[in-house]
Amino acid sequence: MNVMIIENDKLMSKVISLLLVRAGHSGYLVENGKEALEVVNSNPVDLIICDLNIPEILGATFLKILRNFLYSGIPVIVISGVIGGERLLKVANVEYDYFLKKPINFDELADLIKLFEMK
Repeated sequence: MNVMIIENDKLMSKVISLLLVRAGHSGYLVENGKEALEVVNSNPVDLIICDLNIPEILGATFLKILRNFLYSGIPVIVISGVIGGERLLKVANVEYDYFLKKPINFDELADLIKLFEMK
């Protein structure tokens, strides 16, 4: 699968990237919402792992643009350390597939990635 990781924490993005590589996946590492829009518009993306607190275009705004105007079918795993992040997304009517609270349980993330491999 081609997976896009949208995360401005370099260590976190590298750890997630390593997890993906070990599972046989490739993808794109981007640090902000603007770069994410550029990547998704010009490359095949099968899964998105997105932090909420990213520069340029916040994660929730990126997801609204993605779902409402671009590609509604790409599955999204949201990761966030924002207190009340999941509630914020629901109130803002932002669509996503799964929400993982930071600190991330990487076994749980690996299980979710496997779930999307089967689809």
